[in-house]
Amino acid sequence: MDQPRHTYIGELMIRDLEIIKTDLARIPENLLWQTLPGITNSFGNLVLHICGNLNHFVGHQIGRTGYFRDRDAEFSSTNISSEQLFSEIDSTSHMLMQVLAPGRQISANTSVKILDTEYSVEEALIYLTNHLAYHVGQANYISRILEKKER
Repeated sequence: MDQPRHTYIGELMIRDLEIIKTDLARIPENLLWQTLPGITNSFGNLVLHICGNLNHFVGHQIGRTGYFRDRDAEFSSTNISSEQLFSEIDSTSHMLMQVLAPGRQISANTSVKILDTEYSVEEALIYLTNHLAYHVGQANYISRILEKKER
């Protein structure tokens, strides 16, 4: 691998955010905030949660961006347009490109606290990549159901 691990992990995260954008594009605006039977969150809330999570842990804790997370709003907000969600995803991708850039030095002394556990940056990025992949799968499943529902 010719690039730093943190850059490679950032590229994987950005790839997954592009998958979310593809899924978002297929959902009719009127169904973005619908919660399906047996599923806790709407597609829109998953997008807000994914972006909030990455901006908090990668942006704020690793990159020191000053991002302030309102986790409750990630799950309670509604009626945000798909255009605004696309913008939120793009902003999160941009943050990842900046914080995890190849030339960016990340201090080996930096730790990331997730829940009640302290992780090294590399451990945290692996954890966050898995968390993201989990929610990408959920979002994809929801988007396919909603796409069929509209037909």
